[in-house]
Amino acid sequence: MLHCTQQAPGKSEQSATLTPRSKPGAMDRVLCRGCLTITRSTGTSPVVAYSRHTCYKQTKRKTPMKLGTSYYPECYDASQWEGDLRLMQETGLEIIRIFDFAWATVERKEGVYEWEWLDAFLDLCDEVGMQVILCTPTATPPPWLHRSHPEIMAELRDGTQIQFGGRRGVCNTSEVYRRYSVGIARKMAERYGQRDCVVGWQIDNELHGPPGATTECHCPECTAQFRVWLQERYDTVEDINAGWGLAFWNQAYGEWDDITTPRHEHCTNGWVIDYTEVFSDMNGEYMKLQYDAIKALVRPEQWVVTNSTGVMNIGMDHRKYSRMLDAGAWDSYPKCAGVNLPDTYTALAHDMFRSATFTPFHVLETSTWHIRPAFLAEAFARGAASTLFWHWRCIPYGVENSADTLCHYDGSPKPGQLEAVCAFKEMLDAIPPQPTEMPRQETAFVYDQTNVRNTRRLTNWRESDYLTVQPKAYHYLWQHGIPVDVVTPDESLAGYKLAVVPSLQLIDEAAAAALTEFVHNGGVLWVCAPFAQRDHHAKWLQDRSAWVSEMLGLEQLDTHARGEKTVRVDGAGEFEIDNSSQRIKPTTAEVLGSFVDGEYAGEPAVTINTFGKGKVFFMACVSQPLGAWLMEQAVAAAGITSHENDCKDLSIIPHLSGGGTWYCNYSTSPQTVEGVDVPAEGFVFKTSE
Repeated sequence: MLHCTQQAPGKSEQSATLTPRSKPGAMDRVLCRGCLTITRSTGTSPVVAYSRHTCYKQTKRKTPMKLGTSYYPECYDASQWEGDLRLMQETGLEIIRIFDFAWATVERKEGVYEWEWLDAFLDLCDEVGMQVILCTPTATPPPWLHRSHPEIMAELRDGTQIQFGGRRGVCNTSEVYRRYSVGIARKMAERYGQRDCVVGWQIDNELHGPPGATTECHCPECTAQFRVWLQERYDTVEDINAGWGLAFWNQAYGEWDDITTPRHEHCTNGWVIDYTEVFSDMNGEYMKLQYDAIKALVRPEQWVVTNSTGVMNIGMDHRKYSRMLDAGAWDSYPKCAGVNLPDTYTALAHDMFRSATFTPFHVLETSTWHIRPAFLAEAFARGAASTLFWHWRCIPYGVENSADTLCHYDGSPKPGQLEAVCAFKEMLDAIPPQPTEMPRQETAFVYDQTNVRNTRRLTNWRESDYLTVQPKAYHYLWQHGIPVDVVTPDESLAGYKLAVVPSLQLIDEAAAAALTEFVHNGGVLWVCAPFAQRDHHAKWLQDRSAWVSEMLGLEQLDTHARGEKTVRVDGAGEFEIDNSSQRIKPTTAEVLGSFVDGEYAGEPAVTINTFGKGKVFFMACVSQPLGAWLMEQAVAAAGITSHENDCKDLSIIPHLSGGGTWYCNYSTSPQTVEGVDVPAEGFVFKTSE
């Protein structure tokens, strides 16, 4: 028997006694009020605060914001399923994700199907009321498919073909593999598309290319598809030679059949950019084939998504994927929106998936290691309909058998894990539901996959100025409660008050015209260098300011840093900058600050220009502190409401239906913001007055 005693503010001591049920692995729970604290803030607004108490509690209420977990029933004895499912439910988990690596368990031999175990498991889910996301198991082909069609495996840049035994080693362009993938997806939809417990489908698993390489394959089929795409995009081979700049290093083509995929680490940028776009589109085609097969056979309310990964830093167009499916979805692990990039990148990715379709998105995997309430809350605050932990229970074999989980190999809970999930779930139940149609925000954050693709090198993708500057620009908005929609340069900015454009160095004339029109019509633009200096193939423009000089009110000259480390702004002080400054020559722009040191000492670094009815705030360098100061000016000029917050490790997110405000504290110490006490690594939701 487990006994838990907690003291809630203003309440007498409350106790929760836990006793085992007759069902294996299950237990009764009652609410321990020490886990859910409702206090009064200023005025009459209630504040719901979460902190990590070690108690175990039960809530029977449902919430549109669901918690769940991945589960692998094929790896456990069937006698253990019910105990696991009931313990999940009692922990507050309402939805599970299954079958992503289980193809061979139902089709051990080609065309011979054995569905009985999955039928029995779904029968049990129907019985206990557990919702299910079914995954198509196409990330790992069964052995018989590899043996009969070895050509389906992806080919790396050096010509090596991926061998069987891992995952994501197949080529998604392969017509053979596409046919078999659609076949298993259709079989599953025919059998389970009318099941009550099945609420959604996940296509494949983490479609981001074979391991050990960037997200691309170089097999003959991919090469052929690349040529087809190029022939649709370019009139002649000479157009490719000119577009990619192939006169250098004797690389110009004479025939279409001369063109290959870019394998060498020194391939020209335009070649890499175009092929990355092609490969992204081919992944989209692969998904769409499965999507169409599934949607034709399932209940209309069953949604179909894929779990995106590498969403900000490898050049795949996940916004496009979200729009061709039913909603956005991704695997949100700490620092995994862009490897080794800060948590603000994760928040930006949430914004991207929400604004891709303006509907709730799904987090289909998140870590069970050191469960951080602030990190989990951020997803729901920015529009997630569900978040699923990866995963429920340790698997006693396989590559990932030491992965973090909620339960041990034997199914018993790991210390503190289920208590943390319970407390978080109770918090969700106390928060107003999110809208089913997400509102358009006042601020647009311009993020461009072409600029990401330009960072790629064929030895491996790498972080670059474009990738690292995004969270620096986004941080002020994240910290001060200014929600954004993530848009691409080719999308209309009509209706937005503020557009944030960090280091959009590659641009085409149409995008430059759209930004110019936005400002001319009254919009406020925040821009940092490098900006509009190269075309969409990364070729330097002869006049680096031609498309945007009138809007900026300046000319961009030298683009290389010359030792500048500091910028001084009159009335605001001095700011440290990164080694990325450039020389500018204002024409109509007003100078707000100048470089203090380096070759550009005394020359302008920060400007504001009035153009038409709008304004442009520009800095000729990259600097998070200077950018924050400049963002504050731009936000005020746009007339956008912001929140006071001095804690750089705490985000503020207005509820998307206007029902209150989320405060997510990533700091390891408690913080007080706007009169709200936020626990360390926890969060608070304050309802509107």
